[in-house]
Amino acid sequence: MFRKVGLLSSEYFHNPGSTDQDSESFLNAISDLEKAFSSKKKQETAIVQSLKDWHKQIQQAKFDNQQIDKQIIELTDYSAEQSNNYIEQVTKKLLNPEQKDSVTDLEKMVIIGANLNTNGNLTVKNMFYQMIINHNTKGQLIEFLDKTIANAEEDKKNLEGTPFYQLPVKAIEANQTTKKLVFQFSSNLEKKDNAQSNIEQAIASQLNQLEKENLDSQINTAHVVKNSYLQIGGILLIVFIIISGLTGAIARAVSGIIARTVDMLRDISEGEGDLTRRLTVSTKDELGELARWFNLFVEKIQGIVKTNCSECQRSC
Repeated sequence: MFRKVGLLSSEYFHNPGSTDQDSESFLNAISDLEKAFSSKKKQETAIVQSLKDWHKQIQQAKFDNQQIDKQIIELTDYSAEQSNNYIEQVTKKLLNPEQKDSVTDLEKMVIIGANLNTNGNLTVKNMFYQMIINHNTKGQLIEFLDKTIANAEEDKKNLEGTPFYQLPVKAIEANQTTKKLVFQFSSNLEKKDNAQSNIEQAIASQLNQLEKENLDSQINTAHVVKNSYLQIGGILLIVFIIISGLTGAIARAVSGIIARTVDMLRDISEGEGDLTRRLTVSTKDELGELARWFNLFVEKIQGIVKTNCSECQRSC
């Protein structure tokens, strides 16, 4: 889940063409993460809440800067429009043969200042857009505004008491307001960047934690498997020892009965056998059956021998 949030945050923060839809997708991923962590420990739910708060700060900073952007454009356009209107009026008089002689030297001098103001506003607008792309250019924009204000202050002194006094006054007010808005815009950019950095660090930290937990889980699983193999090996060894013992005992029992049976058969075949001897029947398995039937066989032979001996005695 955190991996998905991480991918969406990268798309949202680092893609120049990111849209409100990207922001909404990122926020939805955080909401899904919140649902998944609803029953988790407080630390995880606190991280999700922090992500939501930082995202809110980013959105607020972007909204505020959109408003500042509009204000700066309106200010520079209005100030340039005022200068252009004055330049247009005086130019028309200069182009009119009947009025050109009525244009005073002061009016001609003010045209120069008005033209500088128009160019200055265009420069401010361009430098402001550069600052949006590269925040490091803020210092250059502030320096240019300070020079423009200083020049307008000189014009204000020179035009004091004339009908054109308000031109530099309004230019100063517009540039001072623009300067203030630039600082606000820059501050919002820093807030947005800090919130963005906090989100990326939090996500990276959680991903590292997940990787560590996965690694620990794999190590624990390996230990469990290893212990299981050792236990299985121990059990198999015990079973082998038991089977070996039983096999040895059975082999000894079988060989004992067979050896006694062979001894008795050897005695009978050699003619010195004791037909009164019997094998001990101690089990009910196949070996016990062998001993029992052998004893019965010897018993029948013993009976035959007794009968033959009795008949021989009677004949003699």
